[in-house]
Amino acid sequence: MPLKSCSGCNKIVPYNHVCKVIAKEKSKARNSKEDAHIYNTPEWKRLRKDIHSRYNSVDLWSFYVDGTIKEAKVIHHIIEINANKELAYDYNNVIPLSVDSHTLIHKLYKTKHKDDVKELLYMFKKMYEDNKRLDYMGKYNTTTKGCKLGVNE
Repeated sequence: MPLKSCSGCNKIVPYNHVCKVIAKEKSKARNSKEDAHIYNTPEWKRLRKDIHSRYNSVDLWSFYVDGTIKEAKVIHHIIEINANKELAYDYNNVIPLSVDSHTLIHKLYKTKHKDDVKELLYMFKKMYEDNKRLDYMGKYNTTTKGCKLGVNE
């Protein structure tokens, strides 16, 4: 069987090889195009504005985890669009975050603690809406080293 050099995984492979690296990149590119469409709709722009207004543009992760007030620049989908497009415009599925918190959360999503992080995000939204704020500011901590999540006692 003829062999070739795969540009995705950089291995010598059979000519009919389907590279998982290339397939993943194509899937990611396809999803990002679909996501871009969502972010340009009037529905998204309205939802984004409503979320910033409702939460005073406060990064809820920094508020409850770090005990700091940071400006939210990103509206994050707790359940990602590529997992469930029907939740793209769902008010209950989005949370305001700073760029740093957003990056951290996506790193945590790649660990075994993804579901725990999602639960925390939903809980932070509810706490903020229920006016559980200053007494809880900084109460929840996270150490990404080892991806341990916990609560300060």
